[in-house]
Amino acid sequence: MFNLLLAYEASPNEPADAEKIIKRLLTSGWLYEVDSELRITDPAT
Repeated sequence: MFNLLLAYEASPNEPADAEKIIKRLLTSGWLYEVDSELRITDPAT
């Protein structure tokens, strides 16, 4: 997950920043949600 944040050139200093980054990762397809848990998209599948 840390590498994904680095890819977005973001360093969340505030909870709102982290939430914004997570939303961007969800929107872009890097993360997805299952049963209220976040999972990293596996590019191999």
